[in-house]
Amino acid sequence: MSKYAYELVFPNGAIVFTTQDYKFTEQQVLEGVKTWKGYEKVKSVRFKCEVPKGYHICGCGNLAKGTRDELCDRCRETYGHYYEHEL
Repeated sequence: MSKYAYELVFPNGAIVFTTQDYKFTEQQVLEGVKTWKGYEKVKSVRFKCEVPKGYHICGCGNLAKGTRDELCDRCRETYGHYYEHEL
């Protein structure tokens, strides 16, 4: 079963990704995340992509295969590490 990734943008330009089990409109996600502690100030939401089973969103926003701790190919090449916890 696929999941759906959304990009959350804060007023200071910081970007955070969230993955949901169901596809929602950007407005529904915006209204929902504003109820989360620390996310009240989210300025906008953008649908990022459908995330196939066995993949996740890397911290940079790219799709990465494997567990949530594994980096995408670009980050592996950039940082010389395979896992996020090694950074």
